[in-house]
Amino acid sequence: MKVGFDDTPFRTSHWTSPKGRGSWAFSTDKNPDPTNPDACWFTPGGMTFTEAKAWARKEVARRFGADARGVVYVQP
Repeated sequence: MKVGFDDTPFRTSHWTSPKGRGSWAFSTDKNPDPTNPDACWFTPGGMTFTEAKAWARKEVARRFGADARGVVYVQP
């Protein structure tokens, strides 16, 4: 599984790169539809950004299959 991360939406909103501990949101769409409950997925609790990226890779595999490839956007 090859998944890349694009943090542009996060950086545009927060004016800094994602880091540290917190609750994180990810999406396969750069600008997800906020009315669609499946547009974003959220970490199941507070974790470091490194832990959150590992969690997101597993979530991509769960949602789209083990051979999924693509870009996951870090949401603000």
